[in-house]
Amino acid sequence: MTNCNSYPVKVAAWGITTLKGGGVAKIPFEGTVDEYVPSRVVALWFDSSLNDSRLSFENNCIIGRHLPCIKKLKIGAYTPQGEISMKNLGQKLEIYFSPQPIEDCPDNGCNVELFLDKHIMELETLGELNTIPSGATVKHVEYWHLVPEF
Repeated sequence: MTNCNSYPVKVAAWGITTLKGGGVAKIPFEGTVDEYVPSRVVALWFDSSLNDSRLSFENNCIIGRHLPCIKKLKIGAYTPQGEISMKNLGQKLEIYFSPQPIEDCPDNGCNVELFLDKHIMELETLGELNTIPSGATVKHVEYWHLVPEF
């Protein structure tokens, strides 16, 4: 992403992967060993709710299930593992990225986000929040791994 303005801009590059509905997403959600630093961040958008039937919280991950609901759902989290995945149609898509420290992440400390609507599921990975000088470029790199599920 290149800042083509004549002034600095505070932004974060991110990757949005839009997938066919019907799948199940997994966000690793492990905490750190420092008990005095918050390491499990969750952010909600618009009228999303933690008690939405499409969400479940396991000890070390958040599970998001796509159902053809009219109501949209968007949730963000911080994962120090730098990964998010989705299973659908007999395949598993794993997306890897380099996680930034939680204090350098946008959206209140999120580096991954999950969006669900009636038709699709989006897996989003977020880069570091920076002030980009005029003419400067930043990158956010994702690595994908697609494997058959048996």
